[in-house]
Amino acid sequence: MGAPVTQRRGSPMTAMYWLSRLVARLVARLYLNWERRGCEHVPRAGALLLAANHQSLIDPALIGSAVARPVSFLARRTLWGHRRLFDWWLGSCNAVPVDQERADVASLKRVLRILQQGGALVVFPEGSRTYDGTLGPARPGVGMLACRSAAAVVPVLIEGAFEVLPRGSSHLRRGMVRLSFGPPLRFGEAPPGADRAAHYLAVSEEIMARIAALSEGAPERARAGAANAA
Repeated sequence: MGAPVTQRRGSPMTAMYWLSRLVARLVARLYLNWERRGCEHVPRAGALLLAANHQSLIDPALIGSAVARPVSFLARRTLWGHRRLFDWWLGSCNAVPVDQERADVASLKRVLRILQQGGALVVFPEGSRTYDGTLGPARPGVGMLACRSAAAVVPVLIEGAFEVLPRGSSHLRRGMVRLSFGPPLRFGEAPPGADRAAHYLAVSEEIMARIAALSEGAPERARAGAANAA
């Protein structure tokens, strides 16, 4: 179990990944009235960041189920170390442990290596799940990854996931979930002498703006979320 079915550099398609993706896709289609738009914008090969707004715990599974290629995910390190079977499942599904309490240089190197090897990675510019369904302000982390890796960045707008499984809830409700994928973006490093931190934040904000633009009414929700966070 867990042996590669289709070996790819960066983000492998293991047997457990394929099975988990199949189950998630069935649940999305039969229970959540799943809708996808713009999947043709997702490159089938090469370094890729799938940058999405973060509505629910099911967001990574929804994105992984929607695209044809295998992807990697960031997951908090505290999920590991409780049960061996669960640890094995996380690894088989390309989850990368990240320490959310401090700068995690080892995880950053691993993520950059995945992208350098032509893998795909799901990232959330907001950094954490929404509390009210609105789009929140961007953090500089995704901008840093986009600039340092030179990966293609595909904006992804998730709608409806907050309604079916909001933050703090453990019960999946019926409803419609829509994923909209936008055209790929590319970003370069800051010019010599420029403020890199400011550059990374500006890139993250541009990515969030592209995410918001994928649906009618999304820019207004994004502004409302940013105002609430201020």
